[in-house]
Amino acid sequence: MLLFEVRWLPGTDAGQREVGQRSIESCPEMLPELSTNFELLVAKLSGGSTLGMSIGRSPRRPAMCLQCDGFSNEEVELQITNTIRMYGNAVQFIENPDPTKTFGYTVGLTAHGHPEFLVRGLDMVTTCELLNPLAQRVITTGEIFGHQHTAHYLGQQLLYFMRLPDAGAHLLEAVVRYGTAMTALEIHIIDSWPPPPELLAEAARRDGTGCGSDTSWWGRPSAN
Repeated sequence: MLLFEVRWLPGTDAGQREVGQRSIESCPEMLPELSTNFELLVAKLSGGSTLGMSIGRSPRRPAMCLQCDGFSNEEVELQITNTIRMYGNAVQFIENPDPTKTFGYTVGLTAHGHPEFLVRGLDMVTTCELLNPLAQRVITTGEIFGHQHTAHYLGQQLLYFMRLPDAGAHLLEAVVRYGTAMTALEIHIIDSWPPPPELLAEAARRDGTGCGSDTSWWGRPSAN
């Protein structure tokens, strides 16, 4: 991930005292999109005023959620739509004070006839670095993943996929766009084959019928 810091000034003279700043974040492959969204960014920062701006790499962690950063629902929807139009998918990341309850998921794979991906318990950067390449494998090469499939991750670990029976309760952005056509696979990172017994047991409960554990989502097994 690349972190940028945007500073805005009361004029075009870079020597003037700055009146505010905003940190933003972008994956390297998203840099073309960054330039297309500067008009929206400038409007949000300036509030309609004429401001000078300087841009540099930011050492600080930026806001992870556009809505938390002051963007409206309509602006967030536009950002997701533009990302899907450009790359075929977007990633939604849901923060929580409890790091075990953070999760991220793809939006866009349903349009390619494939389940969306969801992973929980990772930070935002790792989530994007995991989900985006997987999504591109589906979009660009037609690769298909399914319940209890595996895939290599970072050359050493394995990804283990399981059907997510209550996907509509968690992948809200995907539900809004695709309705009941949307299904999802939950991804677990495991060190070796076979998966831990509790994961195999959970997968067996979800097999065939799509029904899973009766426990709450956060109480279900996760290898991440």
